[in-house]
Amino acid sequence: MTQHRTDREPTPPDKAKRDITCHALDSEQIAIESRTDIEPLELTVCICSFRRPSLLSTIESVGRQLALATANVRILIIDNDYEPTARNIAAEFRSRTSMHVEYRHVPGQDISTARNAGLDAASTPWLAFVDDDEYASVNWLAELVANRNGANAVFGPCEAIYDDWVPDWIKQGDYHSNRIAESSPITTGYTSNVLIDMVFVRRHGLRFEPELGWTGEDTLFFHAMYRKGGVLKYATNAVVYERVIPSRANVRWVVRRRYRAGQTRALVSRCLCRIWLEFSAMHLPRVRRKLLPAINSTQVYLTG
Repeated sequence: MTQHRTDREPTPPDKAKRDITCHALDSEQIAIESRTDIEPLELTVCICSFRRPSLLSTIESVGRQLALATANVRILIIDNDYEPTARNIAAEFRSRTSMHVEYRHVPGQDISTARNAGLDAASTPWLAFVDDDEYASVNWLAELVANRNGANAVFGPCEAIYDDWVPDWIKQGDYHSNRIAESSPITTGYTSNVLIDMVFVRRHGLRFEPELGWTGEDTLFFHAMYRKGGVLKYATNAVVYERVIPSRANVRWVVRRRYRAGQTRALVSRCLCRIWLEFSAMHLPRVRRKLLPAINSTQVYLTG
């Protein structure tokens, strides 16, 4: 039977404490062993934010990572609001840390634009994404890093925190957590908890699809990585947590999330179909005339 976490931030729930206790020694051992590297690992943690006060909790959890002992970690904050509402939060944290903290205002309220700005701003060979309503366990980065060998993207689970007032049916369904079935191969993923090989991304020109805006852009991004030969892995102990807020603990929100998931699958399928048709039209000139009408109709569907 699924166990549900009910404590609130900033104190991690009991289950999270047990997870951290169980895996902290392993993560510390990973850190000790990695000290034999000639150069410390360089990575950036990107947090795309839109009007969330919880951003500070997210940043602080990055600042407590065990991986900081052996890796050069930068924090990149992409503020997607029309006004620079996250600037003061970034400045407040920067004033009391020795970490490199970069703030960029990328107005537009478009998550694809924000994430592409993160890709553009990251100068390190590895880039991690975490959402601004999550906070990371202390061994989060260490576990992602430990699983990076042979991988171009490493995902971790996003575990929902349910307070006592949350209805039992929501806790039992656990509709707010994100996990990946450990199938082989993994063909896509999400940006709420991931470490990305930026060398691979730059080599293949991977981008988040602006047409998808607020839904499905990460699904398509990582599937494109997979299609180009990328290896996707899953690190079960690289956990981040999200406390479920009242506006999301109801039937309306759950139904809308499921509906959006269906939309995402349809939109991604349409995009993949368009890509295949364009490729076929390019490489099969004899059937080009027959394929072009299908390409045009697909583009009309995507653009509305």
